[in-house]
Amino acid sequence: MMLFNKKTIIFLILLIVAVRFFLYPPQNKNLHKGHNYSVIMPEGWEKKEAENEVIVLSPETDFMTDKPLAVFSIYAKKVEGAALLLDIAFQEFIESYRKSGWKVIKKGEIKIDEQITKWILCQPLEEESPELLLIFFNLDDFNNMTQIQYLAKDVDAFNKYRPTFEKFKDSIKFKKLF
Repeated sequence: MMLFNKKTIIFLILLIVAVRFFLYPPQNKNLHKGHNYSVIMPEGWEKKEAENEVIVLSPETDFMTDKPLAVFSIYAKKVEGAALLLDIAFQEFIESYRKSGWKVIKKGEIKIDEQITKWILCQPLEEESPELLLIFFNLDDFNNMTQIQYLAKDVDAFNKYRPTFEKFKDSIKFKKLF
């Protein structure tokens, strides 16, 4: 006498596969987990890590300097002391970039992973330097300051790699209170 029929065996196999998938979902090999966030790295880009920072370099380089045409980075650290207000911290952030030789072209606010995030678009004060720098600044409920940057060699590189950066940025998931 057969203990299980074919349909029961198929059902059990499917149930085991579903439970395994639910309990142990497949991991994205390009997933990077930082201090207070996770992000999916672009395929084929070089990843470098330092304390509190991950840097991602485009595979294409400038033929004269051998530097990458685009660089993405995320810097995150815990801010000690009293809770900061994003608006005040953002103004200090803008001023520090101005003092370090960057001119703010545009600024604004968006949401990344449902969290309010301020941004600025900068270019060097030196007229002959064609670089563009897009920076996003986030302060979360845990007093973690996260800075997301996109540096491009020039306007052409900025436009070429912008869709890749947007996909990178949109994949960011911040650690949540609830």
